[in-house]
Amino acid sequence: MAILTEKDTYYKFKEYQKRTVKAEVEISRIKDKLAAIDNSIEIENKITKKRDLIQEKVTGLKTSLSQRKHADINKIFNFIIKEVINTNALISLKLNSQDNVDFNADYQNKTDLLKTAEGQGTTYKKLLCVAFDLSLLIHYSRNSFYKFVYHDGVLEGLDDRIKIRFVDLIKKLCVEYNIQYIITLIDSDLPKNKSDFISTNDVCLRLNDKNDNGKLFLNTF
Repeated sequence: MAILTEKDTYYKFKEYQKRTVKAEVEISRIKDKLAAIDNSIEIENKITKKRDLIQEKVTGLKTSLSQRKHADINKIFNFIIKEVINTNALISLKLNSQDNVDFNADYQNKTDLLKTAEGQGTTYKKLLCVAFDLSLLIHYSRNSFYKFVYHDGVLEGLDDRIKIRFVDLIKKLCVEYNIQYIITLIDSDLPKNKSDFISTNDVCLRLNDKNDNGKLFLNTF
């Protein structure tokens, strides 16, 4: 019969202690693996739900495009362009390879509906962007949607007659649809010999570079 001495008991205790620590470390490692697996499953489920939601939205977009639910926006868009420069214009929407909507706007010849050279100029391209923004605001004016839009330098480079028609139309649209249109311009953008083109009531802020009082933030940076 073996007799354990006090020294043997101590070494046995230390050995079991080491084994216990090693087992606890292994258990902790396995728990971490299980947690990671559970987490990855949860993430995978979220990804699947997101993919399903995206696919649902893509299907909805395709349905809307096929049913031409943007027809009213297109109608408003063409009305604005026609009023300003007496030329028809059209918005076309399609899904690209990433299932995002591509917007394309072009002027059209009112006789043969062919794209005209006007659409190639930067100045007239700006008008297309302006008309599209306004079309959205007008179309959703009765909904909880943006009520204002800001454009910089729209009048720059336009014929004086177009400038006058454009601003006159904007004033009417703002009153009719309760929207706010903000535009920045310099003196040279104003039509010649048309002092009443923009009234004092239409001006929110006048800026100049004479001193800091004429700066937007009353300071030179």
